[in-house]
Amino acid sequence: MTKVLDILSDSQLFGGLSEAHLKEIKRIAVDKKFNKGEIIFLTGMKETVFFLL
Repeated sequence: MTKVLDILSDSQLFGGLSEAHLKEIKRIAVDKKFNKGEIIFLTGMKETVFFLL
């Protein structure tokens, strides 16, 4: 598995999914880096994204 698939499969949220499902999530996911202390979302924001930290 790749690093992204390892991270997904190790998470409580995605850990029970098949490798095929994990690959589909990986296909649509975006790896984004944030600086320490950078605000990435605020309470009450209406977003259409999902963050896995």
